[in-house]
Amino acid sequence: MAETDDAPPQGAEPRSYPTRPFVGVGVVVFRGDKVLLVRRGKPPKAGQWSLPGGAQHLGESVRQAARREVREETGLDVTLTGLVDALDFIDRDDTGAVRHHYTLVDWMGEAASGDAVAGDDVTEVTWVAPHELEQYSLWEETRRIIERAAQKRGTSLLRKIARKSAITGQVWLRAVVFGLGAYAAIHLLILLIDYLKTWS
Repeated sequence: MAETDDAPPQGAEPRSYPTRPFVGVGVVVFRGDKVLLVRRGKPPKAGQWSLPGGAQHLGESVRQAARREVREETGLDVTLTGLVDALDFIDRDDTGAVRHHYTLVDWMGEAASGDAVAGDDVTEVTWVAPHELEQYSLWEETRRIIERAAQKRGTSLLRKIARKSAITGQVWLRAVVFGLGAYAAIHLLILLIDYLKTWS
């Protein structure tokens, strides 16, 4: 799950103590068995690791926002492969007033080839194996989103393998049937020739 900055575009409604929720997007970017993390460079999450992502812009879909944020923060193009989850981040101050409210839409995707390079408000990027996540002090929800994405990705890969195996099995079965049919036809032809020879 990606955290978003407090500073809105010039002339836009402030994101601290807003009058409405803001929509943020995050992307669990996979390459092989690793996940891409970014280190935030601006308050309020400066220095913390999270997923690539940020606020949705007016006029763009959440898919467009997700791809744009990954490209701006890491320089990578990503192919989105599915929706992981949607949740709310609501932060209240000591008086109970809503200080921040984001509706967060988290995607999963596969990174294109190329090197990830820190950009926009990001100071570092890194690829992390699942067993290394503990070292990065991630928000609990971010870890949950990564784990859920990994499960969905694993299920999807298993389904693809199963489909491919089924197709391969069908092709193999047809080949066997065709081969047996051809063998039977040749065998019958030989018997017929032998039979005709007895009459010659």
